[in-house]
Amino acid sequence: FFFFFFFQAEDGIRDRSPSRGLGDVYKRQVFALNSLAIAPVTSPIQDAVKLSLEYSITATYQSWEWLVKYTVDVAFRRVVLNLLQEKTESSTEGKHAKEFTIPKISTEGIPEKDLLNVGLLSICGIGNGKEVIAINIVSQITKNDKGELFKTLLNPLE
Repeated sequence: FFFFFFFQAEDGIRDRSPSRGLGDVYKRQVFALNSLAIAPVTSPIQDAVKLSLEYSITATYQSWEWLVKYTVDVAFRRVVLNLLQEKTESSTEGKHAKEFTIPKISTEGIPEKDLLNVGLLSICGIGNGKEVIAINIVSQITKNDKGELFKTLLNPLE
């Protein structure tokens, strides 16, 4: 016995709308990251890190807030650490520079085996209550011969 199954596409699946091209996507973007410097790139997990960024936005925001978070994400468990929150009155259209000093990443309550994985350092710019800027920096945590934990931050622009 041989069985053959034929499936007919539902209406609309084969109908494609013409592509608007990538140009349309880029025209709608309100943020451009021009440069990002991380110092030091590799350091003990408890040491502070300095982040310097240059960026452009294409709109003015009456309220502006920066959030910096560190996420440890392993199977069935995610820990988000709020590292920094800074509010300003507004942010105007144009080019800007911003520096952050990220304090020690507090690892209390997080099992070492979870830390020895990839983490994510996120910088978010919130304008008028909506996320305008999202910069994600991958973090690799390793242990040296002495058992000390070190973080290496990978610049997304490199």
